Amino acid sequence: RSVDLTNGAAQAPGLSQLMRLAALNTDNNMEDAAVLAYLSAMGITKESLLVDMPRIGELPPTAERKIGVHLAGEQALILVSGAWRSLLPLCTRGNAEELTAAATAMEADGLQVMAVTYRLSDTAPAIYTDEMLACDLACAGLLGLKIPMREQIPETAGTVSTILFSDESASAAKAAAQQAGLTDQAQAITADEITDFTDADWDRAATTYNVYCGLTAQQKEQLVAALQRQGKIVAVTACRSDEAALLEAANVGFARGSVATDVAKAAADVLLTDDSYVAMVQTIVDAQWLRREKIGVFALLAACSAVILGIGFGCMIGTASLAYQAVLLTGLYLVLLALPTCLWAAVGVVHLLRQRCEKN
Repeated sequence: RSVDLTNGAAQAPGLSQLMRLAALNTDNNMEDAAVLAYLSAMGITKESLLVDMPRIGELPPTAERKIGVHLAGEQALILVSGAWRSLLPLCTRGNAEELTAAATAMEADGLQVMAVTYRLSDTAPAIYTDEMLACDLACAGLLGLKIPMREQIPETAGTVSTILFSDESASAAKAAAQQAGLTDQAQAITADEITDFTDADWDRAATTYNVYCGLTAQQKEQLVAALQRQGKIVAVTACRSDEAALLEAANVGFARGSVATDVAKAAADVLLTDDSYVAMVQTIVDAQWLRREKIGVFALLAACSAVILGIGFGCMIGTASLAYQAVLLTGLYLVLLALPTCLWAAVGVVHLLRQRCEKN
């Protein structure tokens, strides 16, 4: 069965035990904070649980799982929580098919799914290794957490077509892309489906899919090349050292400043101090404004050059009087200095006001 914990502290058989086990194995990340907040609404704290079941050992947490050992009466309680795909294969008790179906359905709803598993032992573990502790587990339940968007996608994002690279499953990545407002119709493909892609296959994929799951850095480079063959200007955001070649292959490489390695920063064209999608899109929009202003300046200079050449040619053949030349030169002065200065100032003010409105 599933229980929606959104509206207050729901009550259901086994729920209190599940939340206690989840709370005992919490860390300092966003997901664990949600578990502790819900437990607090039930009037329970992690400290009170540790009094009854003190922690006697643990392994360093990884991206996939957290492992802790607690004393439960005269038995040792081994708790393993984390990504459900890595934990359910380790469970020897429970209906794996039903659990997999439930987790997949929650991912399709845009939830991040965490499995809480455990094993009771009559003796405390003699050796603390991942293989010795994370085995022969039972699944206490699944927690689906909705991660709030950090900020709203601005309207200017519509000027940029976005492709999402994700390490999540296809269903989870599609739901995330649609909920974030990156696309109205997410089409996903996984790395397993593109193993033997040719250049022609990549060209077709580039026009069909906007969500790619589990791609290697080399596969991302092939997608970038396919987009460039279609005449697209491609900007890529990355942070790992093995993605340095990807940043160089893109027309514009954005390195995520808070997490990027030195190798990635050196290969990037732009370093984002605010490494969010909104900041990257705003950078692109600002660059487009600068490009338009540069084109306008060149057009203005070309027009003024034509006028100057016309005046000079008129003087050479003697068809333009001095008064006429003076009028033309005065007009040229206004066109070259006064009018461009006013227009430049007006455009800058409008652009700043628009940025302030979007931030508010």
